[in-house]
Amino acid sequence: MKLWIKIIRNEKIIKDTVTEGNAENAKELHALLADVCDRLNCPVPLVTTTDASNLQKFNHVKFKARDFVEKVDFDFLEAIRLSEKKKKQNLQE
Repeated sequence: MKLWIKIIRNEKIIKDTVTEGNAENAKELHALLADVCDRLNCPVPLVTTTDASNLQKFNHVKFKARDFVEKVDFDFLEAIRLSEKKKKQNLQE
């Protein structure tokens, strides 16, 4: 699955990236976010099974400042699952 990870402060995107990986459960989502947060130079949020479930059901999950152990300088981190379009095959005879 592809995820668009955005860091928001004062209703503006200050950092973002698109990543691809498996995030079917909390452990996989945490590993994926740890990799992305390392690249974005930000703390990693605490990921619960509810967060992973919300990503599967609603295609997005939001982590507020209270979801981080370390102090953060942004309002929230949001992960949005991007839909993958299937390529159409042209059938020529």
